[in-house]
Amino acid sequence: MNAPCFVQPHKTSTNLDFISVKDLLLAADVTLDDISYGGETYRETGVNVMLTIAYTNFEPWRGLTGISYIYKPKVLPATSYKYYEPEYLRYRAERVLLDQHGIRIVAIHSGDLYQRDYQQLIITITTALTFFAIAAFIVDKLMLYCLPNRKQYEECKYEYSVDFEDWEQLKLGRKMRGEQQPNRQQSEGGQPLLPQNDDEYVPPRSSYGGLP
Repeated sequence: MNAPCFVQPHKTSTNLDFISVKDLLLAADVTLDDISYGGETYRETGVNVMLTIAYTNFEPWRGLTGISYIYKPKVLPATSYKYYEPEYLRYRAERVLLDQHGIRIVAIHSGDLYQRDYQQLIITITTALTFFAIAAFIVDKLMLYCLPNRKQYEECKYEYSVDFEDWEQLKLGRKMRGEQQPNRQQSEGGQPLLPQNDDEYVPPRSSYGGLP
């Protein structure tokens, strides 16, 4: 059975909870006049109530909080609670048998208490990064070798840099010859072979690609 509402417990002067039997049965969505089984009411057969006290220290979208608890009463269907008590008027000769029906409440403690585990966090992050790397590798290979536009993908993926090897050789040779400002010389195509200074030199483009 589902409870029709959420009922707050009462508090004593020492901050203890107390709930009336009427409120407890209402929270379990039953009354003593409801039919139990065999056409008899809970008032006649008695009733067993399982009271679960669920503890938690976690709330969605808030994370860890203080420890709180919720009472969850539930009536066990098709059960009864009776207690027989004999009263002897004359021992072994005359007695009165009291057939008592009542409400039996069984409390069960349960719940989940959470705490931060940084070691587990590191393991989770490491595992996630590994899967990201595998996914990136698979997508990369599919783009470069399997998809129809793999040539265009290769041009977008690799950025070709200039070759600085010639530049370093010119600077090293100039230092060895002791030259300060060499005259500008023209090649057959009209491009300067040696610049006036190092800032004017533009190295030629390399024929190989850099790292992705």
